[in-house]
Amino acid sequence: GAAQKKTTRRITRRMAKPTPAPASPPSRQNQWFIGKAFVVDENRRIAKIVMDALKCASIEPVEMESGMTAVLSAKVKMPDLIVIGEKTGPVSRVSISEQVRALDNGLAVPILAIVAEDGSRIRDHLINAGVTALVPRPFTVEDLVKQIKKVVDCEALFRRSRGET
Repeated sequence: GAAQKKTTRRITRRMAKPTPAPASPPSRQNQWFIGKAFVVDENRRIAKIVMDALKCASIEPVEMESGMTAVLSAKVKMPDLIVIGEKTGPVSRVSISEQVRALDNGLAVPILAIVAEDGSRIRDHLINAGVTALVPRPFTVEDLVKQIKKVVDCEALFRRSRGET
């Protein structure tokens, strides 16, 4: 009787509460990705920011152990984007860019390189090696998402992911 009504009201109130919005970026389980990006950076903090930005842009981040791993993986399956941080292991950022550009279809993939604000000498080397755009530090996830959307044709990736041409 009365006890059952109280319990029913409590359950109804709990169920009526709005559920909080999922944290951004969404987890992989409920995220639908339109493309894939290789992330090359040994700095865990920077790599995490990059991966969060990619997820916000609906691009699946694939963390690479080193620059050489990224080049070897690109030989097998070219990603839709490559993001190169400042710490790439034994292979330099310039070398990674040159090796990717030398691969079949390597000219088609955009390459973003993260650079220090004062790194004007390395900037020239990276651009000459085929880097599409430079991302100066410090940056936010929002800054990086904007830069990703500038170099990646997200609409084309979306159409391709749906099987459209």
